[in-house]
Amino acid sequence: MIEFDIVILTARGATFACSFIREAEFAGISTEAGAKMNVQKAHNLLGYGNEKATRRSAQQLGWILRRGKLKPCEHCTKAKLKHKNVCKDSTVPKATEPGGQVFIVLSKVTVS
Repeated sequence: MIEFDIVILTARGATFACSFIREAEFAGISTEAGAKMNVQKAHNLLGYGNEKATRRSAQQLGWILRRGKLKPCEHCTKAKLKHKNVCKDSTVPKATEPGGQVFIVLSKVTVS
């Protein structure tokens, strides 16, 4: 059962969100402050973000990244291809009542 218990108020109403918490631990991964790794490994550990976000996150975690650029990633390429196949135009008419349509967006919500 998924419970949408996070309410984010917007100018025209509210967006409901939920938090997914991973139950399994990664074994054998050294992610303590001062851990040295290349940007590709950090990219994989931090959820396949872009290079700038990966470097910023690694810096916040105290990781030391070796020099080098982020190479094209197979998983990111597949995700981009799947994203291109999504229909951008909706054939469904607009909802006429509140809650008439519900869309699920998988994204990260942060507080700045």
